[in-house]
Amino acid sequence: MNKKFMLLSVFVCVALSYAKDAEKVIKLEESVITTDNFESSIKETGANITVITSEEIKEKGAQNLVDIVRMAPGVIVSHYYDSIRFDVRGAGSPVHAEKNTIVTLDGIPIKGDQITNIPIATIERVEVVPGGGGILYGDGAIGGIVNIRLKKIDSFSEGKNYSGYITGSASSYDSNKFGVGVNTKITEKVATSVTFNSSLRRSDKRGDEYGDIFSKRKNFTLNTKYNLDDGEVNIRYTRDEKKYAKDGDVPEDIYESDSKNPGYISRGESNSNDYYFSYKYDLSKKTQLYSYLGFYEKKFETYNPKNGMFTPKDDEEKVYGKIQIKHNYTENDYFMLGTDLTKEVATPQDKKIDDSTKDSYGIFLMNESKRGKFSFLQGVRYNTAEYNYYFRNRSPIPEEKWDTKNKTKYEDYSYSLETKYSYNDSGVVYGKISRDFRTPLISEMRYTVNAENLNPQTQDTVEVGMKDYINDTYISLSIFYKMTRDEIYYSGEEYSNFPYYNIGDTERYGVEYFAERYFGRLTLNTSLTYIHHKIKDSKFESLEGKEVPFIPNWKLGFGTRYEFTSKIVGNLDVIYYGKYFDSDDPTNIRKKDQGDYATVDLSLSYNPIEVLTLTGRVNNLFDKKYATYVGYWDDTRQYNRGDGRIYTLEATYKF
Repeated sequence: MNKKFMLLSVFVCVALSYAKDAEKVIKLEESVITTDNFESSIKETGANITVITSEEIKEKGAQNLVDIVRMAPGVIVSHYYDSIRFDVRGAGSPVHAEKNTIVTLDGIPIKGDQITNIPIATIERVEVVPGGGGILYGDGAIGGIVNIRLKKIDSFSEGKNYSGYITGSASSYDSNKFGVGVNTKITEKVATSVTFNSSLRRSDKRGDEYGDIFSKRKNFTLNTKYNLDDGEVNIRYTRDEKKYAKDGDVPEDIYESDSKNPGYISRGESNSNDYYFSYKYDLSKKTQLYSYLGFYEKKFETYNPKNGMFTPKDDEEKVYGKIQIKHNYTENDYFMLGTDLTKEVATPQDKKIDDSTKDSYGIFLMNESKRGKFSFLQGVRYNTAEYNYYFRNRSPIPEEKWDTKNKTKYEDYSYSLETKYSYNDSGVVYGKISRDFRTPLISEMRYTVNAENLNPQTQDTVEVGMKDYINDTYISLSIFYKMTRDEIYYSGEEYSNFPYYNIGDTERYGVEYFAERYFGRLTLNTSLTYIHHKIKDSKFESLEGKEVPFIPNWKLGFGTRYEFTSKIVGNLDVIYYGKYFDSDDPTNIRKKDQGDYATVDLSLSYNPIEVLTLTGRVNNLFDKKYATYVGYWDDTRQYNRGDGRIYTLEATYKF
């Protein structure tokens, strides 16, 4: 790691902690919806939470969730081909990160390809909760939770009968975005909103004889809210359509000598329908009922430009439902009881076999009580996951198993014990121990030769932390230790005759630090993440004592915000990533030479009038070369290069 960069980070951390004479912004009181689906504040939550608001998103001209979240401590977010993946607390490479971190949209877990469907203009805030959410969401909360909250229908209105927005942007390589949304108050109790957003994202890599590399999307959402006397009902429908031409990986020699080479270009189309329903009702002054239901379906097909043929792929469906009750049995104490279910379906285009399914069911209980300056929280969850699946008819599954049916069932549990102590009006320290788990995906079971022997992954975590204002500087600090048993991994190494397997027991421990300091018009922030990780015990001797691949030990971030005038604001973000091993190199036999780079993002926003915002943004200002994926196949090391320098101009008008 660059020693000068590390020394600079330590200096900035200390300087921010002890700076003086600036205005105080009560960041600790920011409202969040975190680990129980009910509103609380950052101070009241025992986790190292990062909240990014819609104002920050607009001011920086963020074009996607990578732009929004990349500065958060403990998180590495990246474009992974045509989706977005979040690695929280060393959850792993983009291949594994999605399976070990839960991303929710208004409380419903979603997948990486759904994340790219969300128009930025509709986001109210993003909440990153490292190491939290295992009781509320269960399966998959190994790394943590990323909560995406959309703007409420009436959040634009400010007492008006209608409101809305128009936004558009133009970026490098003829990329562009357009969006329009209208909110209308139909009656005093009923409001509705309609949004339409389209985008065309082109790559700086070369195309081929059939065209450029691009991702073209259209998104339509209809949302209705009904205010009850003691609650509310929300109904939302989203339609998303996409066409794409996606680049592939290239061998090492091409990656080094020809960064514009796209490798093999795959093409396809997809469309999805997403239905959302939520119901919140106050049964009494002390008891609240909250429930929601989501249904998501996606159809997907690839396109061969040589013969003009479309080839359908497996359809996807997912149903998710939750109901929970929160009861305050004293002024300061409450318990919460809930249950949820998930049904995932993979429908094959080959109609000779039935659907492959995963049915999950969970029940959970939380209790929190306050005694003076102390607060105590306990939570427990029980989960079952039942699979009915057909082995894939391709390698590495042996031919005698192709399209044969198999069944598997897992039972598991989570728990969390947490204590908080408010030592003054602004400061709080917390400590907690927890257990979380994740079971395999349907795709992992279908590709694993001996899937019945694939164990679920469990994790025990110990964490202590603090949040406070020290000399008018907001500080958040956490230290954690995680022991993961039977970690599920993907690799084509010679010791495994199938791609998904349990590599053994792994440990991770580290520190996350964030500080934000105000000097009049100037705001400085810094984040520091350090994670030590290794495979502690494995039935494969070649793995023991080795580092977990694709996880940098260090991530450092520095941000500067300056108000040139009341209408002009500039932002500069610098992020450094340490070195890591290739995605499929748990034996650490290749060079640890990936990572060790920094990117710089610059933005400037101008509000000539209150309802109009003009933003200019430059991503990767110095056009730093880096890889979003590195692995080994076809007898060579393969790379997928990340985005180069991108310029964007954006205008947003609110009415």
